[in-house]
Amino acid sequence: MIASEVLLIRPQRFYSNPQTQSSNSFQQTGNEELSIRAKHEFEGVLQKLSGEGINHVVFDANNPDTPDACFPNNWLVTLPDKRILSFSMLAESRRAERNESIIDSLMKMRNYEEHIPLTSGEQRNPLEILEGTGSLILDHKMKTGYAALSPRTHPNAIKEFEEFTGYSIHVFRSSGPAGELIYHTNVMMALGERFVAIGLDTVDSQDQFKLREKLESEGHDIIDLTLDQVYSNFAGNMLQLRDQRDRPVMLLSSKAEHSLSNSQRHQLLRYNDRLISFDIDAIETMGGGSIRCMLAELF
Repeated sequence: MIASEVLLIRPQRFYSNPQTQSSNSFQQTGNEELSIRAKHEFEGVLQKLSGEGINHVVFDANNPDTPDACFPNNWLVTLPDKRILSFSMLAESRRAERNESIIDSLMKMRNYEEHIPLTSGEQRNPLEILEGTGSLILDHKMKTGYAALSPRTHPNAIKEFEEFTGYSIHVFRSSGPAGELIYHTNVMMALGERFVAIGLDTVDSQDQFKLREKLESEGHDIIDLTLDQVYSNFAGNMLQLRDQRDRPVMLLSSKAEHSLSNSQRHQLLRYNDRLISFDIDAIETMGGGSIRCMLAELF
């Protein structure tokens, strides 16, 4: 089950958030030139979504000190059963992204029936954080999911999510080239209806077999991504959606698309009408996230 509409949030300001860099090794320090480029890139994403027939809703951030507001999927998740969930965030600056007026608007516009805040982990010591569909890769048809543990993805917070939703989450560990835990599952794994693009080389050896077995048992064709594709090119940060003609399409950044081999491209096109790429180099550089992070699915 994949979405046919997404939500985006336009930040008031783009800059590299110093509060998130310690746990996000994908993120680099930006400058004024990159900030200006990022603004143009965001508007370009909106134009391309319209041109490609992807339904989307856009809200403006209400706080100038939320530079990561363009990554709303970390705090806002909707489920096919018409519930909205809001999530805890590791960085204090990111907690200000949660916006009750956006939730209220969605409840009215799309007839969601309930809002469940899963934010209590921010009050615990130590913190027990779960950052939405950055932390969780969800299979809504099977009511299962996948999560790579990190400072932003705590096992107790995963259990709380399972209790509220009835989903069952498969947990594993995933690391970058320097041995650091990869901060979000969605930078190394993209789950489609019948396939998964995943950097299995990032997964701890003790967890690899069980993860592969789980994915295959649920009918997913595995498309292997290399460590370089994941870590240097955001190739794991893709999202499958349906366009206005109900065709499955795969969204990814230009950097990610350029990193794909012909074989990987052909595998993805077995399950998608087309690949849609976005030029978002400045957003990727300063934010440490790519196109999937910018899109919160609306079911």
